[in-house]
Amino acid sequence: GFRGIKPLVDNAVLDAKGEFLIMGVRSSKEPQFNIFWQHWHQQRVLQKRKARLLFTDRNTEYWKFFQKMKLTETKTVSSLSPSAIMIVDNQTFIFSYDQKEFTCIHIVSDSIAKSFASFFDGLWNIAKP
Repeated sequence: GFRGIKPLVDNAVLDAKGEFLIMGVRSSKEPQFNIFWQHWHQQRVLQKRKARLLFTDRNTEYWKFFQKMKLTETKTVSSLSPSAIMIVDNQTFIFSYDQKEFTCIHIVSDSIAKSFASFFDGLWNIAKP
């Protein structure tokens, strides 16, 4: 839950050397999750860390929040994703928001991070601005 995931993603911001690649971002989850990520991304910007986000929806208040954010690029893909995936350096995080429960799988692996980053780049290149 939150108590286990928050320090994990907070440390990722502090330790990051590269940009954050995040796909499967959607507005349609419980409001507390959107609020958590809005605050987290504000901290990311304060740490001067760039991010590219691939949304699965657009024109929501959540999407508009990120449109205005510094050091942040957003695009939209039409495919639905029940999970969000965040890649930074050699870390991959897979987040799920099932029935108000916040779950995360954290993988530390250069090859897995590179594989997910390559998949992200492929989607980024065909996504709508």
